[in-house]
Amino acid sequence: MPPRPKRPRPLPPLRRSDRTAALAGSALAAVLLTGCATGPERSTADGPGNADTVSAVTDSAPAPGAGIEWRDCTEAELLPPPLEGEERPEVEIPEEMRCSEVAIPVDHDAPGGRTTSLQVAILPHTGEGESRGAVLYVAGGPASPGIPDLPQELETVAELREHFDFVAWNPRGVMGETAEFLPADVCGDQGPGYVDVATEEEFDAVMAEHRAVMEECRDRDPEMFDNMDTFQHVGDMESIRVALGEERLNLYAQSHGGVRATAYADLYPERLESVVLDSVVDNVSDPELREIAFTTAMETRFQDFARWCADSEECALHGQDVTERWQELLTGAAEEPLPADGIAYGRAELSLMGGNLVRNAFSWPLFSEAIESALENGDSTRFHETVGASFYTPNVVAADICADGGPIEDFAGYQEYTELTVGLSENLGHGRALHRLPCAAWPHEGVNPPGPIGTEGLPPFLILASELEFSYAAAMTGEIPGSVAVEVEGTGHGLYFFESGDCVVGHVHRYFVDGVLPEEQAFCATD
Repeated sequence: MPPRPKRPRPLPPLRRSDRTAALAGSALAAVLLTGCATGPERSTADGPGNADTVSAVTDSAPAPGAGIEWRDCTEAELLPPPLEGEERPEVEIPEEMRCSEVAIPVDHDAPGGRTTSLQVAILPHTGEGESRGAVLYVAGGPASPGIPDLPQELETVAELREHFDFVAWNPRGVMGETAEFLPADVCGDQGPGYVDVATEEEFDAVMAEHRAVMEECRDRDPEMFDNMDTFQHVGDMESIRVALGEERLNLYAQSHGGVRATAYADLYPERLESVVLDSVVDNVSDPELREIAFTTAMETRFQDFARWCADSEECALHGQDVTERWQELLTGAAEEPLPADGIAYGRAELSLMGGNLVRNAFSWPLFSEAIESALENGDSTRFHETVGASFYTPNVVAADICADGGPIEDFAGYQEYTELTVGLSENLGHGRALHRLPCAAWPHEGVNPPGPIGTEGLPPFLILASELEFSYAAAMTGEIPGSVAVEVEGTGHGLYFFESGDCVVGHVHRYFVDGVLPEEQAFCATD
């Protein structure tokens, strides 16, 4: 593969085991950038991944909060800049919430180089006495800001705040100064699309198109674009910890935030007090087994949809064999893609859209109507209207997830992946492979491929997952000793924050506050 276009000097991508020293040095640089004073010396913690420079960060850690000057929050931390010609909507900012910035290097492998800053926010501890530390919210997406979620979750975290500060940040490239370097018009509103390929020539042509559209974003700020991978986010997390003055962190990670949280755990096990992973992307267990489990669960979900259609008159295909009609549509689209607003969607594209729509029961009526419309009119307009606007990977997301590495490198790999997933789900399998295809255009080796993390010195994790995603959670508990997974009824995603049922909230708070994990095979019914 071509070398990473990251630095003028040749330097291979750093692996997990190599990153500790570089990231620790960048965290120390962040302390210096915020003007923190050097604290008393402490002994070096033992544990995997430690290096002499890690103790340097510890030795320089200021008193709690000394590295951050908190102020009133503004709309800039809670809302992205308005589109041209539009005004930023009003937003209610909680009176108790405080905001600030933490200085970071653009490249944590070169902490003495160019710097920028991240937006951070805190919901302060409300109980008697001193705070027991910080719970750091690692938002998902990727490319989802963390701070805008805080005003929505005041009630959810109220009990937790009797013991801890609750802290969030807007990740690099998402909002604030770093987002200005990668502007939304070319980095958020466009990116490599989900386009099926039938030959190696088509594959090469589509990959060239994908690289070209990603390069449009990279041209705006090559250094920032080339430093969006997971380990740069981990460096940001460590910079935030140091600026907060916390010796150890409690992490609440959601969705893709779990990739960052587990990478942080791999590099900084001695910096963690507790970790909750909620609906997370599993980057720890065997990726093929993970795909098998999830695609099988999605096929089960399609069968649930088919049974609902048989029972409910809300289904536009009620009284018909839904699986047969869906297969009729997919077969026809494989021979002749269906047009919609200047675009044509084939079998794989419709399969991917179907997977998006079948996941949640509230979208089943829309799914049935889209199938009916496509069969009657010979076009995919309803699918396009429902899902098509988000039928691509934004460039700022590609710079993150593709830099970590993907499962498909060439046309043969795409074919093999398709054979695997279609063998598991004739109804949705074609879309599973297509979903992975954009990252095949990434021009250099991934730096954070799936694989086990070091577990010495780690606390046991609490892992939450819906029934649909529980295979991820179960696999991760097998990789992180002592961890417990809680299965939650339904297909929700973001179970502590966005679902916030009493059962889930209770487990999370008992774990953070008392260090008590639920019994194995714990289950939460939907409230």
